[in-house]
Amino acid sequence: MHEEKGVQFLTGKNVTQIKDASIVLDDGSEVSADIVLMGVGIAPNTDFLNDKLAMNSSFVKTDKYLNTSDENIFAAGDIASVPYFANGDYISFGHYVSAQQQGAVAALNMLNQKVSYDYVPFFWSRQWDKSIQYTGYGTTWDEVFIAGNLSNLEFVAYYIKDNNVVGFASMNTPNAANIMYEAFRNNKTPRATLIKDGTENLETIKKSLSKIKVKCKRADCVCERRRNANKKI
Repeated sequence: MHEEKGVQFLTGKNVTQIKDASIVLDDGSEVSADIVLMGVGIAPNTDFLNDKLAMNSSFVKTDKYLNTSDENIFAAGDIASVPYFANGDYISFGHYVSAQQQGAVAALNMLNQKVSYDYVPFFWSRQWDKSIQYTGYGTTWDEVFIAGNLSNLEFVAYYIKDNNVVGFASMNTPNAANIMYEAFRNNKTPRATLIKDGTENLETIKKSLSKIKVKCKRADCVCERRRNANKKI
């Protein structure tokens, strides 16, 4: 996709020098460059909290209500390490949608609404007018099962670990990631073997989700508690 647009990938090489109009690689070759962009990663600026709150590495550790080890302090967004509702693992994912969701949940819990954070990570990127979407949470996987047409850039990818689908990516497949997002959140993801043999697919998963009543009956329903909180303000 990128190479078709004239992008050249130089893998397995490191930059040893940046000059005014070029960069030098570790094999001695030189590449002209008007602009150099460097992806150096990020780290939360939380050192000042190390002796004040429970931490998970450099992230602020919270419970499912976004409450920290200090009952009067809540954390949300890029600095928060929150328990993933599906398995209890503490995770941190830097995306503005997650920050918005966590901020809303934290605010409700400041009002003693006891709303648990049960959202699924969801990311997307748009490149050359192509939309790539990902949902789920899996730091490792045994295999990736592809359904669709890779050459036409119309496909879905199931990330599989121990016969469970832990992550899902799609490109040019409308609503696919949204369907799987809801499947993850409602524990409706089929076993990987059923997806691989064709017994289950996005349509069958969507049909399974359609049987779930729209009105949420969970004790910690965000929708209901948001309405109740609004009434009290």
